[in-house]
Amino acid sequence: MSRILPKLLPLLALALAPAALVAADLDSLLKNSPFGSAGTTATAATAKPLEFRGVFAEGGEYFFNIYLADSSRSEWLGLDETYGENLTVKTYDPEAQQLTVEYAGQTLTLTLVSAKRAAVAATTPRPAAVANQPDPSPAQASAAPTDAERMSKIAEEIRRRRELRQQALQKKSQ
Repeated sequence: MSRILPKLLPLLALALAPAALVAADLDSLLKNSPFGSAGTTATAATAKPLEFRGVFAEGGEYFFNIYLADSSRSEWLGLDETYGENLTVKTYDPEAQQLTVEYAGQTLTLTLVSAKRAAVAATTPRPAAVANQPDPSPAQASAAPTDAERMSKIAEEIRRRRELRQQALQKKSQ
């Protein structure tokens, strides 16, 4: 046993060394996280509690969409309308697209949030292929059918499907 112990000690030290390194790395990661630190939570707390997301006018009266960050909810409110106990719409400036509200005892001026836009390539949708019909040739595709022709084809397709349904029912009953 005494001869084995000196040989096992270096192996035991090698086995425990990574655990010590992992603990040191973990401690350094906790202090300097790549995902942010406690300072990031402070910015979340100072984030705006309300967003002015939309407006529309109907019959000369304006309605405003206000997003409440604390409840992750949005509401449509009119001028001088109150939501809950702490949100009241006061004034609206259509030129500047700014809304003045009273929220939790404070008067806030909110600017309409603009939508985020992304450029997308326009594609022309291809109509779904109808069973038992070949793809239209370029000459057929360029000649647009009239409404009467389209209605006639639709009626014909309905008759065809009804007939198939009747045949299926007859086969089932036999």
